[in-house]
Amino acid sequence: MKEAYIIQNLALQKFAQGCSVNEVMDVLSNGIEEQFPDSLCSILVLNDEEKSLYSCSSPSLPPEFIQAINGLKVGPMNGSCGSAAYKKELVKIEDMRKDPLCKNFRSYVSTYKLNSCWSHPIFSSKNEVLGTFAVYNKSPSKNEQHKINFTSSLANVAGIVLEGKKAIGKLAESEDRFKSIMTQAGDAFFVHDFEGKFIDVNKRACLSLGYSREELLNMSVPDVEKNFRPEKLVNIWEELCLGSSITVQGEHCRKDGTRFPVEVNLGQIKMNNQNCFLASVRDITQRKKREKQILNESKFTTENPFPVLRISTKGELLYFNTSSKILIQKYDFEIGNDIPLEWKEHLCKVLSSKKPAEFEDYIEGKWYVFSIIPVEGMNYLNIYGLDITVRKNVEKDLDDFAQIASHDLQEPLRKINVFGDMLMEITTGIDEKSRDCILRMQQASKRMSRFIEDLLDYSKISAQSMSYETVDLEKTAKRICEQLDYLIKSNNAVINTSNLPKLDGLKNQLDQLFSNLIINA
Repeated sequence: MKEAYIIQNLALQKFAQGCSVNEVMDVLSNGIEEQFPDSLCSILVLNDEEKSLYSCSSPSLPPEFIQAINGLKVGPMNGSCGSAAYKKELVKIEDMRKDPLCKNFRSYVSTYKLNSCWSHPIFSSKNEVLGTFAVYNKSPSKNEQHKINFTSSLANVAGIVLEGKKAIGKLAESEDRFKSIMTQAGDAFFVHDFEGKFIDVNKRACLSLGYSREELLNMSVPDVEKNFRPEKLVNIWEELCLGSSITVQGEHCRKDGTRFPVEVNLGQIKMNNQNCFLASVRDITQRKKREKQILNESKFTTENPFPVLRISTKGELLYFNTSSKILIQKYDFEIGNDIPLEWKEHLCKVLSSKKPAEFEDYIEGKWYVFSIIPVEGMNYLNIYGLDITVRKNVEKDLDDFAQIASHDLQEPLRKINVFGDMLMEITTGIDEKSRDCILRMQQASKRMSRFIEDLLDYSKISAQSMSYETVDLEKTAKRICEQLDYLIKSNNAVINTSNLPKLDGLKNQLDQLFSNLIINA
């Protein structure tokens, strides 16, 4: 009589040799049936999407019975296997002819003279059900517990195999997807080890460098990348950990000796159970040409009617055009001097965010908006000014109109409310229906009044320049509470604030925010 561990080892050897799941499971099923000749074994695998069980190995079960249990739904009353998968525990049936779990299989039970059965759930390492391991007995077992323990140990091996095959399948699917991306990608892809030797390359890599795949696989990174020394490349590789990435610019050399600029996105990945590096390389020749063209086109000219300046990243004035003399006169600075202190805050924001920033300034009776533009790869920035005096005047006219319109519209509404109050005080001659109409009229006029106030507030916000400043929200909340003191007291309200931060924002809009929050509350 074979020991359970012998059958387990045979199954694991098959698994290690790359045999199919069915072949490995047949070793377990046949092992059971050899040990216990009066028993029939069936191993079912769970389909997660359908929540159904399908036969993986049933060497001696009649084909009709296999067909009947194939696709068995997981559920509390669906046979011993469906019930075991549902309950996640061993399910025993002592008499298959009478047990309600077997009601759908009565004909097979009597035809093939099956007496009892049990089903073990097959678990993954995370206690997830992967399938079931069932044994059908033709006659009552003399040593049933021994058989249950024996089959339970084989069910554990089945779980190891199923989970392993699942993981291998996902890995293979992932590698297939990775290879598909490499093949179809418009960028060049290189996979190399920690010494820089190429492990894999895609077609685009071969085309961009003019080498064949076989030639590149006999080369390493320093043979291709000419901008970095090997020791510097090693330092970059050592900084990377699994899952992280870094983007650098370099210069690649083709087989014919010509060079071209590249942008390299480098990350560490695991491939064939080995940690290695994946480099996605993009030819940026055209981008560099466009940048150079833009730079040439943006050269400072005296013909520009608006101020144009160039400053260093330290805030030192490097150049200014003729139209910028109004700035020189206002702030009394020249080439080699620092820019005005008022501008340095905006410069710091641009340098930290690497994104353009705008601010406004009033110079000699005119409003200007200035844009600070960083130039990629350069140690200077450009500042472009634009006269927005006309826009400012229009915004002021809009604000004045809103104020006038608000006053002219609010006055008749106030009179409606006053006369409505007077009518409501009359005790005789007005019935309830008339009072209701007066009340509705007053409510409508109050809504109209609030609408006009909101419209005026919106016009104020729209007319404001988008100039950010540091706002202390604790002081803001306190100030608004003081303004709304009467409203707060009349409603017996309590306003508590704590740990409100300081932040960069639009002061008036933040005032309006707190006012709305408190009034609405």
